[in-house]
Amino acid sequence: MRELPVFWGCRAIAGDVAFELSVRALAEELGIRLLDLRGQACCGEPLRSVSLPASCYLAIRPLALAAREGHGLLFVPCPKGFYMMSWSLDLLSRSKELREQVSKALEAEGLDLSRLAEPVDLMCMLVELS
Repeated sequence: MRELPVFWGCRAIAGDVAFELSVRALAEELGIRLLDLRGQACCGEPLRSVSLPASCYLAIRPLALAAREGHGLLFVPCPKGFYMMSWSLDLLSRSKELREQVSKALEAEGLDLSRLAEPVDLMCMLVELS
């Protein structure tokens, strides 16, 4: 059985039990064992209009956590979480200043911006990983 770390974000943590149970059952049917990512928090979406650096840091952080645990992929079933990670990666590729700010914040936790897992959404899991 293939193992894949998962970032639930606030959706499952806030009590959307049916969503989590459905995704776990689907993964099991596809032969994928989901590993809850340790240290996960917010995807940064609520901070997007308040602080771009903080929002991007929170979105990139789970990718760095997954990479530190030795994973090349991070399953993100929540569409907002997946969007935030993809959007932040794009912004960091275009802004040296933002990249430096996020890198500094990650380094304070012993994480490395140059070592990130790739975010994978639900459709990718269904099509490419099954």
